[in-house]
Amino acid sequence: EEIGTKISCAGYRSYAKEDLLGKLIVAVVNFPPKQVGPETSEVLILGASNENGEPIYLTPESAAPLGARVF
Repeated sequence: EEIGTKISCAGYRSYAKEDLLGKLIVAVVNFPPKQVGPETSEVLILGASNENGEPIYLTPESAAPLGARVF
């Protein structure tokens, strides 16, 4: 609730909507908005690329509270 809804221009297009709903990811939410092409991104989702160059989001190994600090 404190963070609200944020928009990311990350590689989410590589994922089906049903694969993302309810998924925990690691992201930075306190960066200022950044113009990425025609879109504005408010969140930096952390990830890596697989051997095909497709994004793989970083996820917590175990349950973590929403909004927990990344260190």
